[in-house]
Amino acid sequence: MRLTIAYPQKGAATGFELFKALRDSGRFTWVKRTYRRDFDRNTDILLRWGDAQEYPLKAGAKELNVRQAVANASNKKVMMQILSQCETVREPKVVFLPNTISNEFKNKDGYFYVRGSNGAVRFDNRTQAGDIYVTKPVLRTHEYRVQVFNGNIIGIYEKMPEDNQQKLFKGYNCHFRKLDPAICSCKEAGQKMAIDAVKAIGLLSGGVDVIKDEYNRYFINEVNSAFGLNSINVVKFKDLFIQYIFGR
Repeated sequence: MRLTIAYPQKGAATGFELFKALRDSGRFTWVKRTYRRDFDRNTDILLRWGDAQEYPLKAGAKELNVRQAVANASNKKVMMQILSQCETVREPKVVFLPNTISNEFKNKDGYFYVRGSNGAVRFDNRTQAGDIYVTKPVLRTHEYRVQVFNGNIIGIYEKMPEDNQQKLFKGYNCHFRKLDPAICSCKEAGQKMAIDAVKAIGLLSGGVDVIKDEYNRYFINEVNSAFGLNSINVVKFKDLFIQYIFGR
């Protein structure tokens, strides 16, 4: 069995960790990686780790995280549109731009979240040319990164802000506290919503940003086709992919 892992150069750190773990497992004839278009069409399995490029696959080759699903997650407007049509997923109130921003999308100070043209999110009281959409702020009590694989919860981390005055729970302003899915504050309803969101996007595996508000309601903020891996936790994901590939 010949495996290729495709990941964008921007996500090289986590994609490279997965590549090394699968390469060293001894379960494949060879394991290659690419984040360019120099793709070997002889591969039997293409594992996409956040890469939505089109590669020349031979007949019968299998894709894990198919191209369209990765594209759905990468295009944040498409992602929000798909989730808004999923009856079992609740997302923050959203309006796609250009459009009028009514008061229902603003907090008491007139602010909202804006997804900019570069994909970054900001907390603002105005929009700019090229902005994609606006979402209404949710008064959160907790925010989680929920990891899903093949319809199962495999990890939950709570985002712990470094500076509570900042509104964005981004990597530069938080660290991740590992939780036990069986007993953590992200209850079954939030976990099921994360599973349904990954399924709606079409991914085999994904990392879902889940918000819990003051009324214990859950909201899906984002679905990622690649999530954080390091030399410690990558073993779990390596084993899951191997089991999926050889155990079907």
